[in-house]
Amino acid sequence: MGKGTYIGQKEFLVHKQDGTLLRATSGKMTSTLPPTFRIEADAGIAPHAVAVIQGTQVMLGRDVIWSTATAPGTQKMLMKTAVRLLGKGLRSQASVRFSKDASGSMRMTIIAMRNVNLNMHNVSILTAGVMGGALLGKVKENMSLTDHSLADLARLGHPYAKKHGRINIHR
Repeated sequence: MGKGTYIGQKEFLVHKQDGTLLRATSGKMTSTLPPTFRIEADAGIAPHAVAVIQGTQVMLGRDVIWSTATAPGTQKMLMKTAVRLLGKGLRSQASVRFSKDASGSMRMTIIAMRNVNLNMHNVSILTAGVMGGALLGKVKENMSLTDHSLADLARLGHPYAKKHGRINIHR
């Protein structure tokens, strides 16, 4: 991961071992009114997804999806994505809300968009899809670390163990 590309808290980065969690993570439009893009990790594909994201009795959770979505640089990155798509007239004219749904998935919803001369509904659907895709890409980047194998993490004393109180492997 190059310097300057990471968005989120380093404690929530996830190491890629066999790539199952990465393959299980997907995003899609789930509603067009309001336009909503949902990102989730399918526990049917990666049974360990819940343990990694929520934690266990012995392991600290790393909610890489929520951490990436709510990081300070995310809104800026998403607005730049939307401005590239729709032009400068959109800058500072859209309101985006992040929320968790009942299943724990992250939802990004466009709740307001002003000063757009195109069909508002169609533009907001297109924009939510493009912004959601950009966010999904950043989430997948944040769960693709390859700097430590499982054996390396064991040699480091299991840095994700709850007994440590917090994660300090990437400081």
